Amino acid sequence: MTKLLQRLFIFFIGLPLVVFFVWFTKYNHILLNIIIFFVSIIGVREMYAIFAHQLKLQPKPLIIILALIVPIFSIICATFNLPFSLTTLAFIISIIISMIYEIFFPGNDSGNLFEYSSARVANTTLILTYVGFLLSFVSRMTVWESSRWFLILFLLMVYGCDSFAWFFGIILGKNNRGFIKASPNKSIAGFIGGISTSILCGILAHYMFPEIFTSLWKVIVLGLFTSVAAIFGDLIESVFKRGSAFKDSGQVIPGRGGILDSIDSILIAAPIYYFCSKLFFGL
Repeated sequence: MTKLLQRLFIFFIGLPLVVFFVWFTKYNHILLNIIIFFVSIIGVREMYAIFAHQLKLQPKPLIIILALIVPIFSIICATFNLPFSLTTLAFIISIIISMIYEIFFPGNDSGNLFEYSSARVANTTLILTYVGFLLSFVSRMTVWESSRWFLILFLLMVYGCDSFAWFFGIILGKNNRGFIKASPNKSIAGFIGGISTSILCGILAHYMFPEIFTSLWKVIVLGLFTSVAAIFGDLIESVFKRGSAFKDSGQVIPGRGGILDSIDSILIAAPIYYFCSKLFFGL
C-alpha cells in the first residue's frame, strides 16, 4: 500500500470513525473521553521512548502513572459535570509528585546524587504537559452546549489542514520547500493549502449552522488560528523526533506512524481552539 493510499484510508475511514465516537454524546461524550485516556497512555509511552535516547528521565512506570492522573480527572469532570479546574489541579499535583520523587530517589550513583534531578523533573513536566494536559482541552469541549458540532469542526479543521497541507505540498510544493529546518519537506504551498482548508471548514460551518457558529469573521479567525497552531504542532513533534534521531514516534497507524504522529497537531491546536471558541461564542 503506498503512502498516498494509506493517508487516504486514514482520512476517509479513520476520521469518520472518530466523528462517530464524537457523535455519541451520552455522559458528555464518555466514549470519546475513554479514547482520550488510552491515547494519552500510548502517547506517553511513545514520548518516553523518544526522549530516552538522549535525555535523563525518571522511571517509565512513574511517568505513566502520573500521566494517567489528568485523563482520569478529565473523565470524572466530564461525566459528572464537575469543574475542569480539578483537572488543572490534578496536573499540578502530578508535577509536584515528580519533584518530591527526586527527594527520595535522585537516581544518580555519581558523586553528586542530584546532578540530573532538575533535568529529570523538567523532562517529566514536558511529557505530562505535552501529552496529558494539552490533550485535556479536547475533553473540556465535551461539556459545551453544541459540543458535538464544535468537536467535529475542530477535527475537520485540524485534519483538513494536515491532509490538504500534505496534498498541496505534493502537488505545488516542489520549488518552495526546505525553509523549515525541523521538517525540510514542508512547503509554503502546503501551509497555504492547509490553512485555507481550515478556514473553508469554518465558513461552511457558519452557513450550515448559523445558529451555532454565529459570526463569519469569527469562524474565519478561528480557522486561521487553529490551522496555524496545528501546523506548529506537527513541527514541534518533528523537533522532538529529530533531536533523538526518530523518524516516526511508533508504528501504530499505517501511513502515519505512532499515536503522537497522528495527534501532534491536535495537542497544540486544542487549547487554541478551546479558548478562541469560548471567547468568540460565549461558551
